[in-house]
Amino acid sequence: MTDEADASRLRNHPDAYRLAIANVIDGLGTYVGLAALLVVGYNATQLVGTAMVLAAHILPGLLVTLVVAPRLQHRQRRRVLLVLNLIGVLSLVPAIIAPGAATAVLAAALLGATGVAARGVQMAALTEAVPYAVRARFYGTVGSFTQAVQVFGLAAGGALAASLSPRSALVIDALSFTVAGLVIATIRFGPMAARPIGQGTAETFGNAARVVWSSPVLRMLAVVTWIGALVASVPEAASPAVTSGPLLPFVMAASPAGGAIAALIATKIGLFSRLGGSLRLAVASAVSLMILGAGMGVAFQHPADSLGRGFYGVAANALIGGLGVWFLGMIAAFTEHTPASETVAVGSFMSWSVGAASGLGGFAVAGLGVAGGYAALGLLLLPAALWGLRVVSSIPSVGSR
Repeated sequence: MTDEADASRLRNHPDAYRLAIANVIDGLGTYVGLAALLVVGYNATQLVGTAMVLAAHILPGLLVTLVVAPRLQHRQRRRVLLVLNLIGVLSLVPAIIAPGAATAVLAAALLGATGVAARGVQMAALTEAVPYAVRARFYGTVGSFTQAVQVFGLAAGGALAASLSPRSALVIDALSFTVAGLVIATIRFGPMAARPIGQGTAETFGNAARVVWSSPVLRMLAVVTWIGALVASVPEAASPAVTSGPLLPFVMAASPAGGAIAALIATKIGLFSRLGGSLRLAVASAVSLMILGAGMGVAFQHPADSLGRGFYGVAANALIGGLGVWFLGMIAAFTEHTPASETVAVGSFMSWSVGAASGLGGFAVAGLGVAGGYAALGLLLLPAALWGLRVVSSIPSVGSR
């Protein structure tokens, strides 16, 4: 967590603090709803259904990043966020009225698209409101809260969907959008950054890709980050197949819970400021994925509702989530090694490409099974992480950071 000085400076920015609170409320409801949509998708078409829901939740946001987000950059923050919250509420209505594969995919798509747009506007508003000196720790703290919100949201959504009905979880999601909107309505947003005179959106994305690929460090970071995004969505996508018993909510929440605890520890010891340390953790994550994948093969010999299989799913996903915090180190490294004049363009490009990779993670499990998917992603991550360590060791200025 932040030290006292950083925390006090953050409290000196009440509007930014309210925006963070609205983000947490919104995020809690989003994960409650996502868990319910995953259950609806799995009940309809098994693992293909969960993969489709995850892909629908992530992939439409790429179009928003390319087309819509640039047009929101210089529009009034409060109005845009309130409209996006209203769209979020309306997107849930069909799934609440008639839960099914089609309505689950539609709701996930609209929620994913509005979420990408809202995060972009929120990031711009926070950047304008929070001093640079506290921004890195601020985003780290928000990241920790996001992990905690994901834990409670997925656990609550899974429990409600299993014990009552997916409708109840989706109604809570709609209520969270409403409450977050009420908080946003009280925020006094400061003046927006001046509109830059420069290139169009397509050319900006082209420049970002060239900047990333022309730098050995950024090229390595991009590849490892894309694979990390692929891995990150797998535990949630696989959870409904791991167990059908009472431990399902805990299996769903185990990965973000492990990530939340590990993120706090990693922030405390300063792991994210050392690129080599993050990459070594990625190596450990890759090896663990392969071992846990083999263990899943053994666990799946037991009935789907057995406690042993459920407990193994909880432990495996918690370990994957905990070791997966190396991904935050990659994001911090991007901020550090990207040229200042290209930060926005490169950040948008990486958000776009990471979203694409995340949307494909569930299909690895759907195509290869849970055990095979875990092991295959570990085999994919291991050489990339080792390559990253080689790049870091060959460039002293990077290895010292």
